[in-house]
Amino acid sequence: MGKESFLLYKTFYEPVKSLSLEDKGALFEAIYNYQLSATEPPVSSPVYMAFLFFKNQFRLDEMKYKDTCNANKTNAKKRWNIKNAGASARKRKDADNAHNDNDKENEKGNDKENENEIGKDKEPLHPLQVFVKTLREVSRIKTQLTLADCEKLITQYGQELVQDILLAMENTKGIAGKYTSVYLTLNNWAQRRKLTARGTDPGAANINRPYKPITADQL
Repeated sequence: MGKESFLLYKTFYEPVKSLSLEDKGALFEAIYNYQLSATEPPVSSPVYMAFLFFKNQFRLDEMKYKDTCNANKTNAKKRWNIKNAGASARKRKDADNAHNDNDKENEKGNDKENENEIGKDKEPLHPLQVFVKTLREVSRIKTQLTLADCEKLITQYGQELVQDILLAMENTKGIAGKYTSVYLTLNNWAQRRKLTARGTDPGAANINRPYKPITADQL
């Protein structure tokens, strides 16, 4: 890891609030182990899925941090070159001075553009958006989840059912060519799943089942 600190976002609480205190402690320990030694909990760990939300956001934050550092270095070098060019330009003809002034204005515009680009991604992603980024096929669907979409889905169906259906979508061949919206597809599949559950057992939709990935043909 390249930084001495890391961020924990408020949106991370939603997928972990249902964990027991013991599992929350294990998750906290796993986060520090990852930050200090890049080690991860085993896949069989009860906190592994929750840990993935944090890990993927940490990786995104690390990339943004490196991009910001590189952009700052580039801008500093540009300003240094502009300063030296200005000293030399004073010895040139008026026409050359005017040309250099235009170059400086262009450099300032580029600096501002870089700063705007760096600031665009400061808004943290919802953990569900981070999870979708790990799914190769689902992340290719044209219209991805917004923050509002994520909050509505988690509130209406719960984290486990939403993740379960996302994995089912990932295992569906040609999913990106069949559907254009992650939210609409997920919502339709979830409604169908709930209707199927009610048809076999009126209380099935309210049973807390352990999280387990399934394939699309099990829907």
